[in-house]
Amino acid sequence: PIAAAQTIDQRAYALINAYAAVVEEATDIVNDPTAPMPFKRALGTAERTATPAIETLEIAVAAYVRARADFESASVGDQMSIQRTATALAIAARRLNEAVTAAQAPIAELEALIRAQRG
Repeated sequence: PIAAAQTIDQRAYALINAYAAVVEEATDIVNDPTAPMPFKRALGTAERTATPAIETLEIAVAAYVRARADFESASVGDQMSIQRTATALAIAARRLNEAVTAAQAPIAELEALIRAQRG
């Protein structure tokens, strides 16, 4: 769960997993012939907003993990390498934080729609 995440990459992975679970439930609802068509459309609209946010988040978390590994590798190197990789890590962390923030609302909207359908 997102609330249990302690680091920015853990928050990102928690959001990605939450998205996957919600999309799975949304798919079940869309395939249910008894589900109202307006609700199915609302799910589709919410999914079209959430998916690009998650794709951006996946890219940002991969870049962050790479930058963190580069920084850890450079910690045995010279000061210039350490500074360069520290700067790259700080930028990647900022971008990941922005991607996490941007993904939260679309995922919350999908989750709210699913909860509303469940009653």
